[in-house]
Amino acid sequence: MQYINQTLFVVFSLLMLAVLAGTINTNKNEYHPYITYWRFSITLRALAFFSWALAPTFSNLFVTLANFCFAASGVALCLVFRSIRIKISKNLLIYLFFAAVMFVVSFEFVRQQENSYATRLIMMGCINSLITLWELAELSLLHKRDRSIGLKIVGTVTLIQFILTMIFIVVAIAGVEPGETQITQEQGIINLWAGVGSHLISFIIISSYLFQRTVESERNALKSLINRTNQLDVATKEKEEISRLLEEKQALIGSLIVAKKSAEAGALSASIAHELNQPLGAIHLNVQFLQSKIESNNLDLSLLKKLISTIGEDNQRAAGVVSTLRKVFNQNELETKPIYVNDLIESLMPILLPHARDNLVQIKLELESKLLVDISVSEFQQVLFNLINNAIEELMGLELPEKIVLIRTEDDGEFVKLSVSDNGEGIPEGFKSSIFDLMKSSKQDGMGLGLWLTRHIVERHRGRISYKPANIGGAQFEILLPKV
Repeated sequence: MQYINQTLFVVFSLLMLAVLAGTINTNKNEYHPYITYWRFSITLRALAFFSWALAPTFSNLFVTLANFCFAASGVALCLVFRSIRIKISKNLLIYLFFAAVMFVVSFEFVRQQENSYATRLIMMGCINSLITLWELAELSLLHKRDRSIGLKIVGTVTLIQFILTMIFIVVAIAGVEPGETQITQEQGIINLWAGVGSHLISFIIISSYLFQRTVESERNALKSLINRTNQLDVATKEKEEISRLLEEKQALIGSLIVAKKSAEAGALSASIAHELNQPLGAIHLNVQFLQSKIESNNLDLSLLKKLISTIGEDNQRAAGVVSTLRKVFNQNELETKPIYVNDLIESLMPILLPHARDNLVQIKLELESKLLVDISVSEFQQVLFNLINNAIEELMGLELPEKIVLIRTEDDGEFVKLSVSDNGEGIPEGFKSSIFDLMKSSKQDGMGLGLWLTRHIVERHRGRISYKPANIGGAQFEILLPKV
């Protein structure tokens, strides 16, 4: 009978290895984390059967090894079902390792005692019952997520296996005679093979369930990959269409830029001509007047000096416009020096006051700034001349009891604030948002170069210029310049 038992254990071991071979072809990938525990469980169960076959012939140490492998196989099976549901923690594996060490030491200690066969049966019965209950608990939790027929069959077979194991333990313990070291009764042998057979059937069914689950998982992964591929195809086509539209957009923008540059170039040429026309026209009139006086021999020295001075001032205005524009387009590095804005304003008064008096305009100065600014004197002379002259020209055509241009400076923290105000009619509402743009002007004969150029010069000096209604009734242009 002993040899039959040994042969059957070897056969069962080979059958378990056949189940293991069925898992070798399973695709190893991240979608099946339970495969490792499953193979480990099968290998341990096969080793348990083989160790029971070797024990009677070689050494009783194989009994300890067989029981350990059998229990460890059940634990690994619990980890299979747990890993399907959640990730196995490292702490759990550490606890199981120490439990395994305690099991081996305890079982070997009991085995070396005399007449310990019944004790070992009780010990293994309790341990395997607890492991099977854990397995049933894991199956129950998994069933909440997976209600497939395959899992229901696995749970049913596991429950039957648990019942058969309990029956085998009770019958085997009840039939053990004093001094026996193994099962020899016929009824005990039948129960033993019924229990072992149920374990083998359970592994085959579990293997079938896991294979079905693996196939289903890979089918879902394939569907997901196909859907992903289709989405990428659509995204690629959309990307190509977007790229084509962007190319068309860039081409259109390029055409618009060329057109805009052409329009700006024409407008800029006309604006420059307009800005130069005033001083050059004045020079032309003065020259004609001077010629007429010379021809009539009616020219005195004081008139000659005045005409020459006026021609020189107009020439300086024209040269200033050309010089400033040349600096703007060359974008050379600024040649600046620290200066008080008050001094710069006062230096322009001899030029501006006669023009203001001739048109009944008062220029009032409120110069309170005490800080130095770092600016290009020639460029800012052009800025001040443009703003003040604009204010004077705004007041020339108006019938007012008092025409005032107010020039004010004050210190504002890290900045010097300069403002030029008048008590005219101000800027029309439709021009307020674009008065600093090229080709924008509120004057009927203006071409929109003066304020555009003024803003360019101010910003080139790291300053800011803005417009707002003046407290005295007209327009106010305010400049902020950083102090030195």
